[in-house]
Amino acid sequence: MHTRTPTNQHRYVGLNYAVQQLTELQNCVYQEVRSAAYRSIATKIFDHLLSLSIDWHLKKRMGVALRVIDRGQTSADNVVKYLVLRLLPTFIGIGSVVVLYVVKFNVPGISITLFLGIVTYSIVTIKLTIWRKEIRKKTNVHDNRIQDIANDCLTNIDTVKYFSSETWESERYGVQIKSFQKYTNHTQYSLSVLNLAQQITRWLTTFGMLYIAEKSNMSVGDFVTVLSFSSSMFSPLSYLGTIYGMVVQSFVDLLNVLQLLNEQPDVQDIPGATDLRNGSDDGDIVFENVSFRYPTQSAGKGLKNISFRVKHGTTTAIVGTTGAGKTTIGRLLFRFYDCAEGRILLNGQDISKLTKRSVRDAIGMVPQEKSLFNRSVDYNLRYGKRNASRKELERAADSAQILDFIESLDEGWDTVVGERGLKLSGGEKQRVAIARALLKNPPFVVLDEATSALDTVTERKVQRALANLAKGRTQIIIAHRLSTIRAADQIIVLNDGRVVETGTHASLLKIDDGVYAKMVKMEEEGESSRNSSLSGGGSNNAAAHGDKNK
Repeated sequence: MHTRTPTNQHRYVGLNYAVQQLTELQNCVYQEVRSAAYRSIATKIFDHLLSLSIDWHLKKRMGVALRVIDRGQTSADNVVKYLVLRLLPTFIGIGSVVVLYVVKFNVPGISITLFLGIVTYSIVTIKLTIWRKEIRKKTNVHDNRIQDIANDCLTNIDTVKYFSSETWESERYGVQIKSFQKYTNHTQYSLSVLNLAQQITRWLTTFGMLYIAEKSNMSVGDFVTVLSFSSSMFSPLSYLGTIYGMVVQSFVDLLNVLQLLNEQPDVQDIPGATDLRNGSDDGDIVFENVSFRYPTQSAGKGLKNISFRVKHGTTTAIVGTTGAGKTTIGRLLFRFYDCAEGRILLNGQDISKLTKRSVRDAIGMVPQEKSLFNRSVDYNLRYGKRNASRKELERAADSAQILDFIESLDEGWDTVVGERGLKLSGGEKQRVAIARALLKNPPFVVLDEATSALDTVTERKVQRALANLAKGRTQIIIAHRLSTIRAADQIIVLNDGRVVETGTHASLLKIDDGVYAKMVKMEEEGESSRNSSLSGGGSNNAAAHGDKNK
């Protein structure tokens, strides 16, 4: 029986089949690597964002930061996929083929011609792709303008009709379409130029190899093999320009990610920082000669040499005009910022020498802006205590006068509150925030006007709940409505970043021409004016402008 010796063509087919199978295997293996890398990068970046200072988050647009994260994750994948898994094997294959031609066929001219052809092909592809990219940018600009005109006109269709401007707007729309079509045609023409340049380069390379093969008396079978290998080398390079542009953009995006990761929090735990512990002054809060201003504030602004003590188990209210520094005191206490001068003591311990986590765990906060997560009511309350039982949740909600409302919802505790709690009224959001603080059960409590959005009846109930919360705890109330803090053990009046008055409600009212006395008088006059307006407006007016809080 005659046995046929495998020809070069057979070997080529076999190699091609093997390459295809290995490529599929590579894709399967890489999918797991890709998933693990994506998860690792995403988690690391997210953890880093959470660790950054509140000041960074206030200054940065989160939309931009999230796009940086998303692009960084995609870019890492693109660099590996295109640069390592596609381009690198392609160029290794090209080098192998060139060496094979020299060793197998002993025709160096063919190898040199193929190498020069591939280099020329790559340069032409990259240069023309960059040129096409600029044309496509202009095309996209004109496309966006078309959409802007259409959206603007249709959104304001009543104004268009008021001024009989339909024809004018239609003409403007048509002019923009004409400009868009011009650049669209340029984009298509540029693609044809790219394809033509690539084909010309391939033809010239093939003709050059054919000429050398004829001169070297290469067999037809060998030349077909050479030609087949050569064609397989050019195919992946047809997308080289696109890959080049993508890889370059990926490196830019990765650089943005690295810049983000290089951001360091302004407030960090010092080496050897300890946890907050019970000290000799259990439950006391002390500000000693504290000065601070935000980086964006001009010189002379901010807190200036603030000193006061909040004794254990007492309630201190901090009042002042807008911008006086009331909220800043709360942020310093939470170590969102560190003092420029002076120090803050909890339980007789300097908080700058304590771990941030232990300080924040010891303080319950009901902020002025009650932003909630777009999750269930249950999830939002459990921020106060992750492992709380349902009875504990119900007890805290009942104390905050929100339990009946929660149970009246169609989905009860599983009701999703919407982004930033938009499905709830202002009063409902505040009560959820109060319930969260009650559930945390901290030794220190900071209330940033916790009852400002509640109706009179609910406010009274919540005030009683807050009074229970305050028992045995040290409490600071950052007050905007003076009527809510008359029973405070101590009232600190701020003006222009300085403590100007300190005392009880009654003692401060006795100060002639005092700042607090003037503030109380202005609030009472404003309240009186509003009541007079409502009573004079009749029942219909009162109904139309009644309290919308639930």
